[in-house]
Amino acid sequence: MAEIRTRRYAAALAVVTVLTGLNAYALTTFDVVGVPFVFGTALLVQLLLIISFAFSLVMALHTPLKIIFSILASAGQGIQANPYIVSLRGRYPRLTRWAGQRFSRQHPYGLVLTAGVAAAAASLLLFLNITQAVVLRTSFAGLDQRILNLVPHIRTFTQNALFSVLTFAASSASFAVFVIVLTLASWRARKLWLPVLFAGAFLLRTIGSTAAKHRRGPAGAAG
Repeated sequence: MAEIRTRRYAAALAVVTVLTGLNAYALTTFDVVGVPFVFGTALLVQLLLIISFAFSLVMALHTPLKIIFSILASAGQGIQANPYIVSLRGRYPRLTRWAGQRFSRQHPYGLVLTAGVAAAAASLLLFLNITQAVVLRTSFAGLDQRILNLVPHIRTFTQNALFSVLTFAASSASFAVFVIVLTLASWRARKLWLPVLFAGAFLLRTIGSTAAKHRRGPAGAAG
């Protein structure tokens, strides 16, 4: 039963992948900004396809991931019992202890922090790719301008109020309040590195965003 379910989700994943690629190609190839309904519908379909892709991917990999995790757990136990690893742990106890803590689910700076650093690194690579697309003026970078041209034709008072709240939530003033509250909460738990980490990330984001805007401004003026 599980195999049949996995095959169905795998087939759905293949179909959704093809449809997502075709819809993305249509969005970046055909100029449909002059037809707001068509462009808005295409964006909505793209969003639904991305959600369906993520869901199908998780469900299709559910059983294989359980098998892989079981194999990795058995392999990890075998590695820990290996005489060479035991000897290495005896020779370098601090190094092996540190490496083990990075993947420990009980240690406060273990698996959660390791996964967070990996996610931050992946986000940084994605940001760099988007920055490159903006600087080189690829078709992907032009998609945001199409959305900006579409919004005045479809926006409503409710949407304006909603996005005003979201804009304020992402503003510097809102973030400052958040950091202050986080600092007070972290002070009692003696984890002041947490607000410092958030403040540093926000500062880097602000610097990167400002630099990208200044870089794009002269280029746009020159064109």
